[in-house]
Amino acid sequence: MIDIRGTPKERDHKPDPEHKPLRDAKGRVLPGQSLNPRGRSKAAEDFSSIVRDILARKRSVKVGTKKRNLPTYEILLLKLVELGGAGSVKAIQILFEYGYGGPPQRHEVTGEGGGPLEILFPAGFDRL
Repeated sequence: MIDIRGTPKERDHKPDPEHKPLRDAKGRVLPGQSLNPRGRSKAAEDFSSIVRDILARKRSVKVGTKKRNLPTYEILLLKLVELGGAGSVKAIQILFEYGYGGPPQRHEVTGEGGGPLEILFPAGFDRL
């Protein structure tokens, strides 16, 4: 069985009493501190690369009466078109959203109690 909670050293790590806090009393990140000092893990980047590589691989597939070598992503897209043509609403939705973009979403922003929104500018802002 694989233990995904980290190595024993990481699991049993005790905080250093002299360790500087990352946040202030209000929970804000202190200047000069990072909540992710090591950045994005290589594993996350590697996984994306693996997925892209798999989707780019060519496979032999029968399209109509002809056999063709197509990238996997194109085969999946053809399958999605086939499902949409057969009436799959979800396939149709995916095709339209990725092909033409989703429908515009409207958001109404109002001030306190549904009244007009009050916008406050810093002093000297009118000099722009």
